Amino acid sequence: VASRLSSSAPAVFHSILHPQISAAENRTNLGLARAEPRRMVKAMAGCPAKMGFRMPAEWEPHEQCWMGWPERPDNWREHAEPARKTFERTAMAISKFEPVTICASAKQYPRVHELMEHQPNIRVVEMSMNDSWFRDTGPTFITREGGSDIGLAEQTIAGIDWEFNAWGGLGGGCFDDWSLDRSIAKKIVEIERIPRFAHTMVLEGGSIHVDGEGYMHYNRRMLVES
Repeated sequence: VASRLSSSAPAVFHSILHPQISAAENRTNLGLARAEPRRMVKAMAGCPAKMGFRMPAEWEPHEQCWMGWPERPDNWREHAEPARKTFERTAMAISKFEPVTICASAKQYPRVHELMEHQPNIRVVEMSMNDSWFRDTGPTFITREGGSDIGLAEQTIAGIDWEFNAWGGLGGGCFDDWSLDRSIAKKIVEIERIPRFAHTMVLEGGSIHVDGEGYMHYNRRMLVES
């Protein structure tokens, strides 16, 4: 699953399922989805662990980093401008070691596209969202070695699409409308064309940490009381 890129490597986007996407396609809106004829994302049912899937440890190498672009003026100070500068530096730093996909709203897309236009290992995608914290709203990526017995590729990556309620729901969350954030995980797995497990449990990706061998650290208040 892991793919390491050296500083001397050609400008090629190493995607999960499509390992050779040109640099020009990196910077197009939904460039990955246009790279090949679109296939339907396989909706999966059942328990991923019983099918042989696991969530890799936090420290395991991975192929790609997904980021949202800050925009909200209510939970980012100074209209999110300091956050945007930090996200820009972070994306560029990560891109030295692995590909980065930045998702930006229609309003922010032209600016982000211009900022990253000459960054060959960064792809910019237009995506609507309520907030940019993809660690909590994006899919949980899981892996499986061998998949022919369940109708999947031999080496499989899938995504778990959890429910999201803006860190507390109506009256207790950060904002009252999180309808766009609920679709982020689904959109990402569709762009990558990987199998999707939909789950009704409210879970923020940042509230759990795993070691890849069956142990998980979690915040009881986030998982049990919210």
